[in-house]
Amino acid sequence: MIDNLDKYVTSENLDMNWRFEDKKEVLTQIKSFDQKAYDLIWDKLFNDNIVGKFTLNKDRFKTFEEKDFNDDYSWTTKRLLEFENREDEVILIWETGQAILTDLQTFIDNWEVFYCPSSDDLLIINSKRDWIIYLAHYECFQFGQGIG
Repeated sequence: MIDNLDKYVTSENLDMNWRFEDKKEVLTQIKSFDQKAYDLIWDKLFNDNIVGKFTLNKDRFKTFEEKDFNDDYSWTTKRLLEFENREDEVILIWETGQAILTDLQTFIDNWEVFYCPSSDDLLIINSKRDWIIYLAHYECFQFGQGIG
């Protein structure tokens, strides 16, 4: 992906506060990236053909999983809880031009705040950059591991 992400952290919140009206404490657990970081990450994902329009390119992964969860948020929560190393950092990137860094546990505990169905297309990339989760606006969960 890109190295030295910390140099792209900004004090600007990139208009994220509305997501956390009822959970303001979560804001202390995230770092916002500037527009340059967003552009670098997004360009890398598209140029390496990892992400297409509203989908992960399943041919780019050794392991790929896809499920339409259609309002079954309990399935998605259960699946997210299966991830180990929850202290790992994850990059969250929305197609709307926002990118943040947080730990996986914070994301799992609050994923329904980070993701709004019917409007958000959200990519979650772990800090080792060996797996990606894509939550599509049409309530589809995609998971790719082992980028090849």
